[in-house]
Amino acid sequence: MINNKIFNKFSDLALLKKSLLAVTVRGIGAFSMLLMNYIIANQLSIKVAGDFFFIFAIVMLISQASLLGLQQASIRYISSFLANGLWGAINSFVIDSRLLVLFITSCLASVLFTLPTEIFFNADSFSPVICYISMSIIAQSLSILTSFQLQALGRAYSSIIILSILVPLLFSFFLYFFEINSLIDTMKFYFYSCLLNMFFSFVLWRKFRTINGKDTYDRKKVLNTSLSLWSIVIITLLTQWGAQLVVGMIQDSDSVAIFSVAQRVANVISFVLIAINFIVIPKISPLYESGDFSKLKELIFNSTRILFFISAVFLLLVILNANYILSLFGDRYTEGVWVLIILSVGQFVNAITGFSGYLLTMTGHDKYLKYIVIFIGTLSVPLVFLATMHFGIVGAAFVTAMSVGSQNLLSVWAVRKYLGFNTLSFLSWK
Repeated sequence: MINNKIFNKFSDLALLKKSLLAVTVRGIGAFSMLLMNYIIANQLSIKVAGDFFFIFAIVMLISQASLLGLQQASIRYISSFLANGLWGAINSFVIDSRLLVLFITSCLASVLFTLPTEIFFNADSFSPVICYISMSIIAQSLSILTSFQLQALGRAYSSIIILSILVPLLFSFFLYFFEINSLIDTMKFYFYSCLLNMFFSFVLWRKFRTINGKDTYDRKKVLNTSLSLWSIVIITLLTQWGAQLVVGMIQDSDSVAIFSVAQRVANVISFVLIAINFIVIPKISPLYESGDFSKLKELIFNSTRILFFISAVFLLLVILNANYILSLFGDRYTEGVWVLIILSVGQFVNAITGFSGYLLTMTGHDKYLKYIVIFIGTLSVPLVFLATMHFGIVGAAFVTAMSVGSQNLLSVWAVRKYLGFNTLSFLSWK
């Protein structure tokens, strides 16, 4: 009776099936990332592992920041162009965005490669790997951009493969079979993994694109939208990766490794949100533009219910087995039990409220999201420094979880105020 009552609430069974399939595919991505972290933790010394995780955070932060918000703009505009059959505009947008990102990342890579590494890393040990860091940033940026563009086409599974699966799988393969144990070799094979992933993303795009039409698009409008979204992306990235960078600057490499592993395990909870995002997000803008608000609300409510139940199961499993899970990476990593539990609760809140930010972005209310992100980011960055200095990695975890949760709950409030419905209404089963 209870199960029937619950599943009767999922009026869109097609969405449920697609979401579960996306969760499965994204689950493979989460497993791939955990496998990569497991091999790193067990094959490399904890110091080398900590150094790599610190560099990894830098590469991901710069790679996504250098996209200028084009990843979010891609979903918003390509999905809209696709709904109207404007393939000429889609292809022009993709070429323009790739060239712009290639130019920006090449400039950033040149800066990283030519300036003294102590400016960025405050350690001579990073000097031999700076070349691989620079080239990884270029490859990662283009791969991330293409994955979002594939997502906008409705190619969710291909997008997940590029964004979450291929790099960690390739890197795990290289780590295991080549018996890598130094930082420079680790970064070299990480770059090879990023490069192969980039080429594969281009192959997938060529497979799914349609070459016809001479439609154009308003470049100025798209660029203005991207730059508006860019500030949101930057501060969100600082919230996501800032604690790890601060730990790397204040604490030792061992602490970075412990914090990083705990954070990646906790992120497994939000993989459900990321998976369903690939199905849901491309539908938001067309539904909103067509004025079909009832279908839009139904889409969000059904998706959020799925998120709640799956994420709750993962959260419970992580809390009950935190010590055992971390022991798989090595005895030293069990020092991060409370870090894992705190971050997991934060990711659970992120999972059940995560659609709110995308709703604001995809419906033209991104300025309100920008205000929220700036407010939370302005508070969280100094708080992470203070908490890490006084309470170590547990303090960093607490501020990170509070920042993610507060930002999403404020976004829920903004959606209710400006779009007229509460995304957390799924908690009511009347």
